[in-house]
Amino acid sequence: MAACPCGSEASLSACCGRFVFAGAWPTTPEELMRARYTAYARRELDFLSASQAPESRASLDRAGMQRWAERCHWEQLRVVRVVDGMPGDAEGFVEFRARYLEDGRVCEHHELSRFRRHRGRWYYCEGSTPQAAQIGRNDPCGCGSGRKAKRCCGG
Repeated sequence: MAACPCGSEASLSACCGRFVFAGAWPTTPEELMRARYTAYARRELDFLSASQAPESRASLDRAGMQRWAERCHWEQLRVVRVVDGMPGDAEGFVEFRARYLEDGRVCEHHELSRFRRHRGRWYYCEGSTPQAAQIGRNDPCGCGSGRKAKRCCGG
């Protein structure tokens, strides 16, 4: 059995595969974030679109998502923290770091994602760079290359 790309100890079919491929729906923002990571890793754009908040689906750049997914090889997901998203909550947040290879470079995507419950299901609304993680153009790149951010992953 193939391991789930999200980094859990479970197989893909027992973890995110049940959401991305089998029609089950995540019950927490963290499950949805992990499933979206897996969908990026497996280039499953239909799941990414379906898990996007309904009001913002029309503005998705599906071609851009496809190009990014094809250029990247996702290597590791690390959940930093989860805020809210419990059964009685209408909103939840997940901060994560995802390491990937793009054009032969090791890069990291650090995001604080906002999720909202709509008609009993969790949806991805938007993501932002956590304040402490913002890197200036002349700062060293967060990927560890030693190059300036503007000439590396931030370029």
